[in-house]
Amino acid sequence: MANGEADAVALGRELLRNPYWARHAARELGAEVPAPVQYHRS
Repeated sequence: MANGEADAVALGRELLRNPYWARHAARELGAEVPAPVQYHRS
């Protein structure tokens, strides 16, 4: 934290809590987020 890298810690904690946070954030900003190929079978 002393060297200014606290943003990575905060994001890391959120990603541990919600692994789909990046997808949710992109969708909320209006970005098109394609599903990974592995998910197409389900």
